[in-house]
Amino acid sequence: MENSMVVRFTPQKEQYVRATRILARKSPGFMVLVAILALAVIASAVILIFPGIGQQSWNSVALMVILVGAFYLFYFTVLVPMQFSKNYQKNKYLQMEREFIISDEKMIMNVGDKSSDLQWENFIKVLEDDDFYLLLYKAQERFYPFITKSAFEDQESLDAFLSLLAEKSIPVK
Repeated sequence: MENSMVVRFTPQKEQYVRATRILARKSPGFMVLVAILALAVIASAVILIFPGIGQQSWNSVALMVILVGAFYLFYFTVLVPMQFSKNYQKNKYLQMEREFIISDEKMIMNVGDKSSDLQWENFIKVLEDDDFYLLLYKAQERFYPFITKSAFEDQESLDAFLSLLAEKSIPVK
């Protein structure tokens, strides 16, 4: 990329929720936890449906495992979106337009009067969804900005962005 590209958009609250879900789905630790919990819930349901399979004392443990699984599902599908909705409404920073200036040297993110220089060597990877890219960035602390695909002017600018990521050896998954 010879010169810089400017990308602007205003994030919506649904995009924050989706970014959280994408980050969770693409996290191996989270997926292992979900798999273990799903297997435990299935085993617990079998124990409760077919009482002759296990000992009578297993029924209370099986019921607790099912309740934990139900709470976990409720938390992830209902409570997390509600929390983000409240935070989005309260926090004007989350609602401000984002401007990304993308060049060979670095990426600059401007939000309101705040500016952050994001060095390419600190990007871990980029997670792709249907309509945006979640950027995993780690310098002093972890940071997860995202860029909507619709913010790119055209397919050429999107392709230039993806080419730059490939050139900088930043995987897109």
